[in-house]
Amino acid sequence: MNKGFQQFINQIPSDIYNSTETHYTADISISRPTTYIINSDIYLQDYHFTLLNTSSPPMKIGKKEYQFSRKRMLVFTPETVIRCTKDTPSGEYIAMSIKKEFLQEIVKEALGKDKPSFLRIDNPFSPNILRLVEAFEWELDNRRSSSQLMLQSISIQMGIQILRESGVDSSLLNKSPSSHRSYITLAKDYMMTYYNANIKLEDICKQIHISPYYFIRMFKSATGQTPYEYLRSIRLQKAEEMLQQGKYSIEEVARLNGFVNVGHFSNVFKRERGVPPSRYKKSYMIISKE
Repeated sequence: MNKGFQQFINQIPSDIYNSTETHYTADISISRPTTYIINSDIYLQDYHFTLLNTSSPPMKIGKKEYQFSRKRMLVFTPETVIRCTKDTPSGEYIAMSIKKEFLQEIVKEALGKDKPSFLRIDNPFSPNILRLVEAFEWELDNRRSSSQLMLQSISIQMGIQILRESGVDSSLLNKSPSSHRSYITLAKDYMMTYYNANIKLEDICKQIHISPYYFIRMFKSATGQTPYEYLRSIRLQKAEEMLQQGKYSIEEVARLNGFVNVGHFSNVFKRERGVPPSRYKKSYMIISKE
């Protein structure tokens, strides 16, 4: 491990550290732990971002207690103290550390500010971040003569993407809707970007600066659907496209399109499309062979 993250490493029990897949450069470290550090204070010197695959254990951040749901990105700033108080049956997640100086340099270059001002701990995240994580890991696993330059590019993109998705640099926040139509357009754009994340009504309303009560009424009046119904229609459309390709399992289609689990996906798909997703997929495989 790069010595730049040594202070953080020293707080990780050796059995967890030795069993965790980790990729790192001088500026970014990405790990894929399968368990949490329980009942031990973790002091952060740099920026840390946790991409949850399953719900988090109860944790104390500073003096407040939290528990976060699946498919969320947690943002932790330098000098934060975290303590997980109880483990979870399945603790799969991605832990990303970004050197304070590196992220602040990106913020200064992109936004003209000295440091990022994150709006909240709990955020949705899009597939764009996951793709950058995978690209980062691939470059380190398959080093080439151009890898150093590519890793630098990916690292900068990752920093900018995190700033955008956590509200520090969001095109949505920079817009001031002047009409109902503008609010609806921004909400639709947001749902199209994050349809496969665990987004909540509060996430949308915070992005477009409107109360949930007013937004639901306005959206229903303009589209004939509730925000949840509209989001579900996007997820089903994307799921149909993946099923038609025939190369994804039903479990993968459910996971990649924001459904809680494969059972939930199958029930919703059958109710809305009239056939189970397995039969729908099979029908397109038969057509493609003809």
